[in-house]
Parts: sequence; C-alpha cells; structure tokens
Amino acid sequence: MLAQLLDLSCLLATGTTRQKQHAWQALLSQGCLWRGCEEAVQTPDSVRSLERAYQYLSGDWDRSPVVEACLGDSQCVEERTEAACRILAAAAVASLAVTSRDASRDLQHWGFRALGDRNPVQVTHEIPAWQPRENGAELVRYCFGQLLSRMPQRTARIASAQSTVLSILAGSPQYAGSLSRIHQVRCPVLLARGGKGYIVWLWLERLAGGYGEFFQAANTLFDPLQPDLKLAIDDAWQMVAERQGRLEGEDVRWWLGGVPWEEHPQGGRPAPLEGCSLQGAAYAGLLHLLRNQTPHPTCVVAATVRPNRTLGHVAGFEGSAPKLEAALRLANRGEMVTVITGPENRPAETIRRDWEARGLRLEIAETADEAAELALLGHDVRSRHAPQPLPNPVEPKADTDDWKEQEIVLLGQPGSDTERVAAQLASLLRSQGCRVQTRTPVSGVGAILAQEQAIHRADLVLPLVSAATVHSEMLAYTVQVALEAAQHQGRPRVLPVWLTEPTGIQGVLVPLVSDLPSLRWSGSAERVAGEIRDALRNPGVLLSSQWRRELTPPTGVLPLESRFYVPRDTDELFAAAIDRQDSIVRIKGARQMGKTSLLARGLSVARAQGKRVLLTDFQVFNRDQLESVDGFFRALARSAVRQLNLDVSPDEVWDPLHGPSWNFREFFCYEIMERIEEPLVWGLDEVDRLFTSPFGSEVFGLFRSWHNERALNPMLPWSRLTLALAYATEAHLFITDLNQSPFNVGTRIALRDFSLEQIQELNARYGGPLQDSREEERYWELLGGHPYLSHRGLHELASQGRTLAELERLAEQEDSVFGDHLGHMLLLVLKDPELAEVMRGVLQGRPCPTPESYFRLWSAGLLTGLSPRDARPRCRLYATYLERHLL
Repeated sequence: MLAQLLDLSCLLATGTTRQKQHAWQALLSQGCLWRGCEEAVQTPDSVRSLERAYQYLSGDWDRSPVVEACLGDSQCVEERTEAACRILAAAAVASLAVTSRDASRDLQHWGFRALGDRNPVQVTHEIPAWQPRENGAELVRYCFGQLLSRMPQRTARIASAQSTVLSILAGSPQYAGSLSRIHQVRCPVLLARGGKGYIVWLWLERLAGGYGEFFQAANTLFDPLQPDLKLAIDDAWQMVAERQGRLEGEDVRWWLGGVPWEEHPQGGRPAPLEGCSLQGAAYAGLLHLLRNQTPHPTCVVAATVRPNRTLGHVAGFEGSAPKLEAALRLANRGEMVTVITGPENRPAETIRRDWEARGLRLEIAETADEAAELALLGHDVRSRHAPQPLPNPVEPKADTDDWKEQEIVLLGQPGSDTERVAAQLASLLRSQGCRVQTRTPVSGVGAILAQEQAIHRADLVLPLVSAATVHSEMLAYTVQVALEAAQHQGRPRVLPVWLTEPTGIQGVLVPLVSDLPSLRWSGSAERVAGEIRDALRNPGVLLSSQWRRELTPPTGVLPLESRFYVPRDTDELFAAAIDRQDSIVRIKGARQMGKTSLLARGLSVARAQGKRVLLTDFQVFNRDQLESVDGFFRALARSAVRQLNLDVSPDEVWDPLHGPSWNFREFFCYEIMERIEEPLVWGLDEVDRLFTSPFGSEVFGLFRSWHNERALNPMLPWSRLTLALAYATEAHLFITDLNQSPFNVGTRIALRDFSLEQIQELNARYGGPLQDSREEERYWELLGGHPYLSHRGLHELASQGRTLAELERLAEQEDSVFGDHLGHMLLLVLKDPELAEVMRGVLQGRPCPTPESYFRLWSAGLLTGLSPRDARPRCRLYATYLERHLL
C-alpha cells in the first residue's frame, strides 16, 4: 500500500492530466492515503518514503501538480493538499514512535509538519530529550504535550494532529492491545436539498488510548465541511456523554461518506449542508458505539435533538418528502425500511399507509434514547412487528392461578362514569387476587414518565371508553403508548371496555380502540370482571380476532419478518452456497413459486455473515435502458455503485475505444470489487427479461466468463463474488451457445410446490382454519401445493371465517379470491394459439407434442410433470377452470 501511495504521488507530479485526475481520485475515494499511512508504521524505511511523498504533494503551491489534477478552486486545492501533507507527516511521527525511541530531532521536525508548518526547521522551539517510554502511544503524547506547552494558541491543531497520529498508530500490531479498534458504527443520515434527497453515511470509530475528542479523519479533511455539521456532532456527543458518562483515555473519530456535491460542469465542491439533519442519527450512533451495539442497516433516525434529549422537527418530510424518497434506497427485497422521527414529523394516517405500501415504515419516538433503541439490531423496530406464534383458539389454556400474577391497569377519566366503573372492577379483581392499578390522565413530565413505566410493566390495559373519555387526548396518548409497547415487547394487551354504544361515536380515542377485541359494560361488574379473568386465562381467544385483522393478503414477496414464510430445503441449499461463496447460484422455479422471497432470505444470510450485498431486479429497467447493451451496462454499473455507496461513476472511466462488455468488466472488477474487501453476493431477480433481449447472450456470456476466470486467474477478485440468478423460463430455449451460458454451471436450486406437510405447517401459521387432516388433504389436492394460491386461500379462510366447502364451491368464479389469478393464466394461454391448442390436448389427456411447448407451459406455472409425456395440469383448480373455458 505504501508503494501504491508513492506511485500515485509520482503520477501527481509527472503524469498526464488524465493520470493526475485518476491519481487524485484514487487518493481520495479509495482511502489509500489513509491505509498507506497505517501501513507505514510497519515499514522499516517508512519515514524516508513518506518524505518523498510529502515533497511530491507539497512542493510550490502555485505550481503544484495537484492544482491541475483537482477540478475545484485553488483555495480548495490548497486546503486539500495541506490536509494530505499533515496526514503524511503524522504517519511519519507514528512510524518514529514505533521504530526510534530517541529521535528527538526527527520527532520535532515531523511533529511540526503534522501541525501544518511548511518549514519546521526554522522553528526555534526545542523538544527536550526524553527517556525511552513504555510504548509509542506514550511517546506521541509526550511529543505533542511538549509542543502544546510552547504553543498553547494552537491547541486545536495540536489536538487534531495527535489524534491523527494515534489513529494511524492503532494500525500497528505492536499496539493491538492498547490502541486497537474497539468498535465501529455506520449510520445512515437523510439529507434534503430542495426537492432532492440524499443518504449520507456517518462513520463513528472508537479507539482506545486516544486523545479523547472528535477529529475529522482523512476523507473528511479532503472535503471541508461546514462548522454547523461539527457543531451538531459535538452537541450529540455532549448529550450522550451526560447519559453514558465520558470514557476517559479513548478517542472517537468520525467522518461522513457520500456527501452530495454541487452540480458543476467541471466538478463542484461538497454541497452546503445543515447540521440539524445529523443530530438524531449522531445521537443514536454514538450511544450504540459507546455501548458496543450495532444498529440495523435499514433503520435511520431523522430528527433534531433538543437539550433534554426529546426529538424535534426536521425538514425534508413535507411535500414530495425527498428524505423519505432517499430512505427507500436503503431497502433490500423483502425488507422494510424504517425511518424513526419525532412527534412533530408525525404524518397523517393516509400518508403513513401510502409509504408503508412502498416499503417504508415511519416510527414515531418521543426521545432520542427511544429512537436509539428502535434502531438496534436484535430488538429493533422489526421485533415490534415480528410475528408471534399463532394460538389455537379451540384449545384454551389450563385453568391455573398464574393469571393472578399478571398486572392489570384500568384507564378512566376522573369525574366521569368511568371513575365509578373502574373502582368497581378494581375492587372485584383485587378480591380475587389480581394485581390492579387505576390510572387517569396526568400532566407534568415526571408524572407522565411514571405512567408510561406503569403501562410498559402491565400485562393487560383496560381503557374504559365512554362519551367522556373518547375526547381525552391524554387518555388517547396513554393508549397509544400501550399499543406501541405491545408491538415492541409483546405486552401489554389492550382490551377496551365500552360503556357506550360504539356505533356513531367519535373522538380521538375511537380510532385507536374501535378495531380491537373489546368487552361491553352492561351494568354488571361481576360479569365484566369474569370476562377479564377469562381473557387473562386464555389470551388466544382474546387476540384471535386481532390476529385475523392483522392478516394482509399475499401479493408478492413475503417480508423477512413474515410468520407465514414456510422454509423449504431450498433455504438450506441457498444458505450453504452463500457460505461456500459459490460462483453462481441458479434459483429456478415457475411463476409465483417464491423465488424472490427465497432470494431475499439468502441475501439476509449474506448480510449476517458480514458480506456485501447487491440486488438487481430486472423488472425496474425501463425501455431506454434495455435498448442497447451499452446503456444496459451503464445502468447496471450506476445501480451497483449507488447500492454500495461508492464514490465513482461509470461515465468517468468508460472508454469508447472498447466494447460495452469490456468496459463493464473492467469497471466491476477494478472500480467495485477492488474497492470493497468483503465477499459480495449479487442477487439478480427476474432474469427472464433478458432472455428475449438481443444482447441477452452477451450479458450472460460475460457472467460465464467471470466464472471461468475464477479458476484461470485466481489473482482477480472473482473468488469473492457470488451471482444468484432467479428465473422461471427455461434458459436453454433462448441461449443458443451453451458454452457462453451461466445456466449450466454453478449450484442449481429448483423450487417445488408445497408438500402436504408444508401445507399443514402453513395452516397452523394461519391459526388453523383447516379443521383436520382430511381438510388439509382436500386443500392440498385442490391447489396442488401452489405456494401463492395456498397462501391466498388460507388468508381468505382465516380472515373471512369461510369454510373449506365454501372456498371449493366459489373457487372458479370470476369474483372469487382466485378469480383474478385464474383469469391471468387463461390470458397467458390464449395469447398464443399454438400453446392454447397444446393445453387443450393436455386437458384431454394427451402429452405435449414438443419439449419447447412443455417447458413454456411449465415455466408459466400451468403444468406439472417431469417430461412432456406425463405433463398434466398443475392442480385440480387449474384443470376444472381451463376445461370450462378451453374445451
């Protein structure tokens, strides 16, 4: 790495303009300057080598080659060059601290250079000679301490230089015990400028034995940031330090990646940013860093933080909501993105539902601490919505006394009829050994916090709903706290007790409780108390209607947290292939077999293993991007660097003298794979779309060449790349040269329909709407284990309370739950008269006349059978429906 640093420095001094531009870009975006400095502490003659690089970079400011290489203004160039020189000088100090314990003069010389002095030999201050220290870190602190005693007016610059040296020194294995990296956190930050939204990454790194303050690391120094950004970080640090307690003798360094740049024909500077957008993410990230916790990569905190640590308003949520649009770029297939913000950014319910339909969940947090908790991996916001085991409502729990140990909270309004009812119910339940509290709306921060704690500890919350309480905003707030706690920690359960007729009543409390399972007050406290006891004994009966209400129709990929996903043996095969870092994994299955859901879970496994992940859905490519192979490869490259958050553009390195495949190969190999150190898993969904493209064979041929190069040239990074291709159409129908196909190499994973045992498991996950094993067999025979139809039918049975006999009777009707799907399948057949004729023959018991017709109907999901000879309709529902329309 040090040699690469010197080579790039030489290019800056002697290369062509284009070479200088590439060299400077490499110094900045690849971070080789920083890594080269870390390596320098292990190189014997590192100080002299760094001195050569220093001379190349500094030189005469007006005639510096950097001025030609950089496209910004001269002041910006000077700032960047000075920063680079300071870092090189700091690396020299670190190297001397490791290799030479008594080089007083050299340490003085490079120490001053690390402060930015260009001619340190003219400085008259002398650093006294010292005795050998215990380690290099102590020597560094002594050196800069002596400089500080002589130049107190330069405290900030000396502190920054010392932190830089100690951070470089942390890369040396000789000090792994005292200066090793403890933890690193990478937090997304949402920014908006006008109508555009951006994702910026806040990196936080904690080092033992550091100076104990923030400083901007290498790539931040190259992009000078506005003071308000540093102020926002410092404010967040002060609040976290008060909460957590400052850790003595440690250094926390931070930097921002992906900062947007101003648009300019010749290249611009970092765009002006406001620090308020950084506060919430910084607070959460710092808290996680100091607690050695890891935030979930699809959670982002977007809010200002007040001095009392409550969350405030942040811009970018209004209008077209550019920040939320940017947040969607955090999404991976099958996984929701969660934006955590303060109450002042709470959207209308209709807006919230619209964003959830697009894959973004908005969570409201009152305080920065709550926001940090929601963003954590393992008990993050996903667990608030995580599936709970479905109870069997026909098997009540045994009648034990355990329910008496549960905590009950009654919510009422003082001076109203609910106060009297609450007193009666509390008295009866206490007399039977229950633990009961009665709560009414409170004011004051302390009282509100105490009430929230009581709600979080409760097992059952009973809001008493009457004409007096439906308008109480504080009571509605308390109920909302209970509902959010239930999602977050699984309790309390909320069971409204209606003291009035629900029909036609309005108020702020009504939307929160109107759809919940509830009890009715009829004047008998004994009867209602008995119903409460039954609910405590058998929570399955209480919540069965709530679970039915939470069921959402299956319309495509199942989210990662879905309790309705039934693993198959293909899940283990895919996970094993990712673990082995196979070159190509082919996920093949007919329409709506669950290929995308499987792909999403495989990519989730890769993330958990520390691999980098790319996802390309060929359905999102527009017509312009598919008109030419060059446009396609450029779009593919832009998507890749955006997902991996790499600061490089294919337009900068695309060479018109070479073909598109060569350009994309070079770009992917050297601009993507060489910039990341981890293995990369690239999921490609709906690959079928390229099969009929005029350049499809060229694309697949390139993928196949990477597979071949993996064995032929192990020095290239292809051994760290896994391609996961999901497709339905039989590949060899469209690829004429099988030697250029990736579909006859690698690991093949074929999806099959659900077995009877899997249907039985799915039935249990839906709460058991199929009553016994005979009904499960009838259901399996009706749908043939078709994954999508099996989900769709069980959802109908569970949510609408239908019987299997009703479902069978209505199944073929146009307005049935299967009607839209069946109509689509019929259109697929009728669009091609030859296929329609083949399907008629299959329905009459004849085999498919050609392998091509069999594979086309099979890939469309209409046929089953292992060969054209034994082809038959995929399930009884298809057979009866198509017979009615085709025969």
